[in-house]
Amino acid sequence: MKNIICISTGSVYKIEEDMNKKLELLKQFPCDGIELNFAFARDLKDFSINQNNLEFLRQKRITIHAPWKDISYGRNPNCKETLDTLRKLYTQLNAELVNVHQHEEADLSVFNDYDLNVTVENDDWKRGLRTPEEVIRVLEQHPNFGFTYDFAHAYSISPPLTIAF
Repeated sequence: MKNIICISTGSVYKIEEDMNKKLELLKQFPCDGIELNFAFARDLKDFSINQNNLEFLRQKRITIHAPWKDISYGRNPNCKETLDTLRKLYTQLNAELVNVHQHEEADLSVFNDYDLNVTVENDDWKRGLRTPEEVIRVLEQHPNFGFTYDFAHAYSISPPLTIAF
């Protein structure tokens, strides 16, 4: 079995704000895939990939981290506009999945209206899905979702348990 190594644009968010420039930075790393990480819905909506980066990404395993900062997932205009934009980028890049965070107020069933392969991700120490039981509960509510394990988030909760994994 080959281990697939992917890197997220979230790893360079303190260096560069522009997504196309983040991708340029990540090109120097030999990896199998890229996660386009959009913290804010406005950044996703404003993003237009340049041709050079489009060609680069089409050679990689692509995932998209859905916004989590300025959005409430549910049946509302901002969510609809965001998910419409997300689906367009997902299709354009032939992405493998969209990764989301479950927040208490979120209605993730809205993703069922879109033809997307969705995964839910464990959270860090600050909020959300921190325990296996919490993750299982969300996956039982959304049996069509997969799970993305974020090592850094788990490490922020319990380094000894994460390292034991």
